[in-house]
Amino acid sequence: MRRKFLLRWVIFLAALWMALLGAIYLTNLKYRDQVISVLKSYLDQYIQTEIHIRKDNIRLSVLKKFPYASIDLYDILIKSARGPNYSQFAFQGKDTLLSAQRISLVFNLMSILTKKYELNRIEIDNAFLNVLVDKNGVGNYSILKPVSNEPEKGSFSIDLRKIQLRDVHSRYIDIGSNIDFTGFLQNATLSGVLSEDNFSLKLQMKAQQCNVNVQSKNYLQKQSLTLITEIEKKEQIYTLNHCNINLSGLKLEANGKWEKEKKYYSLLIESKANSLRDIEYPMFASYMAKINYLPENGTLNLEASFSGITGSGNPYVKAKFEILNGAFKNKVKNIDIENFFIHGYFTNGVNRNKSTSILEIDTLSLVSGKSSVYIKGKIENFLSPVFSMHLKGTIELERLNAIDPIKQRFELSGMVNTAISMNGILPSSMTDRSFVDNLSINGELNFKNVFIKTLVNPLPPSIVSGKIAFQNFRTIRLENITIGTGKSLFIVDGTVTDIPIFNSDTAMVPIYRCNITSPEMHVEDFLLKGSEAKSQVQTTKAAFPDSLIAFANFSADKFFFGKFEASAVNGNIQYQPKKLHISGLSMKSQEGAISSDINISQDGSLFIVSSDANIQNADIKNLFYSFNNFGQSVIGSDNMNGRLFGIVHVTAVWDQYLHPVFDRLNLQSEIEIDKGEIINYGPLMGLSKFIKVDELKHIYFDRLQTSINIQQETVYISQTDIRSSAISLKGSGEHHFDNSYLYRLQVQLSDVLWNKAKKKKPENTEFGYEIDDGLGKTTLPLKIKGKDTEFEVSYDLHTAGDLFFDKFRKEKKVMHNLFSPNDTSEKKLNNVRENSPLRIEWSDDSVGTIKQKQNKIPDKKEDFSIEWKDE
Repeated sequence: MRRKFLLRWVIFLAALWMALLGAIYLTNLKYRDQVISVLKSYLDQYIQTEIHIRKDNIRLSVLKKFPYASIDLYDILIKSARGPNYSQFAFQGKDTLLSAQRISLVFNLMSILTKKYELNRIEIDNAFLNVLVDKNGVGNYSILKPVSNEPEKGSFSIDLRKIQLRDVHSRYIDIGSNIDFTGFLQNATLSGVLSEDNFSLKLQMKAQQCNVNVQSKNYLQKQSLTLITEIEKKEQIYTLNHCNINLSGLKLEANGKWEKEKKYYSLLIESKANSLRDIEYPMFASYMAKINYLPENGTLNLEASFSGITGSGNPYVKAKFEILNGAFKNKVKNIDIENFFIHGYFTNGVNRNKSTSILEIDTLSLVSGKSSVYIKGKIENFLSPVFSMHLKGTIELERLNAIDPIKQRFELSGMVNTAISMNGILPSSMTDRSFVDNLSINGELNFKNVFIKTLVNPLPPSIVSGKIAFQNFRTIRLENITIGTGKSLFIVDGTVTDIPIFNSDTAMVPIYRCNITSPEMHVEDFLLKGSEAKSQVQTTKAAFPDSLIAFANFSADKFFFGKFEASAVNGNIQYQPKKLHISGLSMKSQEGAISSDINISQDGSLFIVSSDANIQNADIKNLFYSFNNFGQSVIGSDNMNGRLFGIVHVTAVWDQYLHPVFDRLNLQSEIEIDKGEIINYGPLMGLSKFIKVDELKHIYFDRLQTSINIQQETVYISQTDIRSSAISLKGSGEHHFDNSYLYRLQVQLSDVLWNKAKKKKPENTEFGYEIDDGLGKTTLPLKIKGKDTEFEVSYDLHTAGDLFFDKFRKEKKVMHNLFSPNDTSEKKLNNVRENSPLRIEWSDDSVGTIKQKQNKIPDKKEDFSIEWKDE
């Protein structure tokens, strides 16, 4: 029984449902034409624009949205209203207000039966919507006719509750306000009661690919937008309440109003505790991307007000902004920012006048590693911007190594304290030179024990301390800058002026005017060492800078270069592009004094050095020791002693790798050695076959004067007299850069015959025997030829021939004067005897003629022999 009862109920309900559907279908057929007729009548009475739709595309449905009935309009086109000046709009489709695939007009189902059609909702799907407002504020959406009569009974009664848009491509252009918006409305709902005078609406919108251009500036570009707000109209005042906006993560709250009659509007926008990580707003995101930073933490607080008259230009803007606890990650460099804080204000001026605009940074602070920076600044008058800024903080130089221009030139570490104040007129572009002329900058950088290593040349690293002060933009003052490199220390004071700022400043070079002092300078501290020298000195090209002019006074208490030492070094340095001049260089060294002038110039890839030096009372032994015997091993510091005086002029050439070009070395010098000694000099020891070795080991002489010249890789020693305790000789020589040499010596024959080198008597002077330079001295020409420490001594046939013919000419002249018939006086004869190089000696036990003396044969063998050897 129970089963039969249930079956009957199912059959009854099914029949009832079928009857209901049949009734609805019959009602749909019955009222379809009636509804279309009423709709057409309403549109004709209230709509003043063209609407294009086919009758077949109008459908009445009572089931689709049950318990509501709907009129679906397919493929409908609504033209723009008459009135706006469409010539102001330059895009296709400006004559169309709406083009939709479907518009649904939703009614209460009972309104069909009562013939009172109350419109509850409009749904628009897959449409294109263009809302246009011309310069005079006339819009293309004013499609309703200004009808004063009440609608007829049975016609439409609009009691609109909701307008819903789905997948609508929309565009809004307001020429007067210069606003252009485009976007794709995924879902938008406008709900409330719309009447002719007053209404209260709620708007919810979610859109993609939004572009907002205001006053020809892009504020949104293909970004997402979410909007929830309430709009009220009361008489002629529109009010915006509780407006929540999300512009690609930038969350804003807005409230405002618009007085239509006065065309006055005001808008207040706030952002409270907006997370920086969530913001993808294009202006913010593009700026952060440009500087390679990503926000990791921090919140944004913003409060801005906008007010003005519609169509009268930019609004008056007043804003306050703040970022708290900011943290930013650098995408490519290790210079992350922490504890970022900024607080500031902005206004575009009274009556929107740019001349009264102000942007003020009340406080900006940040931390990066050990660096901390505090900035306060202001920009006024945006027509001709005037700015002021104060910066104070501590900078960790190691962080700057991540910046490419610095990374490629320097390796830095250490801390710098800075305090800088600037004010002036901002340029219209960075090529505006008036920026420099109108800029005032004052400040200083203080640093201690800063490590600096240049990467553009092989100079060693330095430890720098001191102070750099700024005076205007083109002047820098250096105060007590100490530079320590190895054992060397420099102290620099001076100024740098005419600093080039722009790329076009090609004719401007910085000028350094400095005083440089050094308690101690070691040249080795600036030279490459070991494997570094081998690897770099061949590949690193030296060059004088083109963009530098310097004037400096230099002094050093102590100066060291290898074994060379000097004190009280002073000089003046002048540098112009490719030319270095050192004048008045003086120093105390080798127990004497040295002064010189030096000129160095760069000619292409060569460095040309010209120098004039004056040496006074220098210890020659120490001089040779200090300069490592000048690169030769024939005569060294152990072989000589004495005091050196002389004048030297040298011209030398180096290539771009600082290798000397020996074949272009030229030197002329006039030197004098006082109280000299020659000790164990190898080539002189070769005279041992003629003179006793004991006397050759240590030769004293009172004074030696000579000239030394260098040309074509050869050292030329002019004819030089050496009058010493052991031997008297004359000599000249050539010493080649391959350490081969040839010395030509003329030894007094008397020293060879009688072995003048004897034991010194106590009454002898400090520098040996008195040397008789009277007549009767016959010379023996010898030559010493060798390389390095290997040499041989032989008779110098070439010099012997020269001496013979010279002596012959002199004797011929003397004999001619002696036997001249014009003058036979005894006085002249005595004078000839005294001055003649020919000396006649008579033996003690015989008297005879000259011929006899010459024919006398010695009765015993002499204790010497002379070997004649040709070259």
